[in-house]
Amino acid sequence: MAKLYWRKQDITDNLLMRGIPVPQGKCTKKDLIDISEKFPVLTKYIIEDMAEKSGKDITVLWLPVAHCELNSIELIWSWVKQKVGKLNSHGGISKVLQVKQDVISTVTPELWKSCVNHVKKVEEDMWQRDNLYPTNFVDRFQEPIIISLRGEDSSSDEDSDSEVGDAAEAYE
Repeated sequence: MAKLYWRKQDITDNLLMRGIPVPQGKCTKKDLIDISEKFPVLTKYIIEDMAEKSGKDITVLWLPVAHCELNSIELIWSWVKQKVGKLNSHGGISKVLQVKQDVISTVTPELWKSCVNHVKKVEEDMWQRDNLYPTNFVDRFQEPIIISLRGEDSSSDEDSDSEVGDAAEAYE
């Protein structure tokens, strides 16, 4: 999408490159930007394209910027760097690389599981802190849907009350 700081010719070239017709005659820079805004550029990331073309059921997980606490890989990497810092008393780059390889080889499935569980807990705490926990969505935005399991031929109030009670218990 064209930006205000672009030169007029750059905006025109960008529109033509994207196959958008540019009116002949006198157009101001603002007119060209308005045309550009009518045809937004859809961002498609290479990684999404690769996942789609792989033919496998791959979901790309986009994490929020500056929230490394939501990424178990970052927790593992932090753990590795701490261990390397403690074990590398002094030595050249080859020594650091060897220590790093040794430390990485000690990463266990239990450590990964612990980091994943920690991330889940942090995420859950964030949901609760923002009062957006997924289970609250039904409670906050939707009336409960009660479906009678006994059929619709019952007409007494007594039956209706017990149906509502049964359905409410099943709902909870």
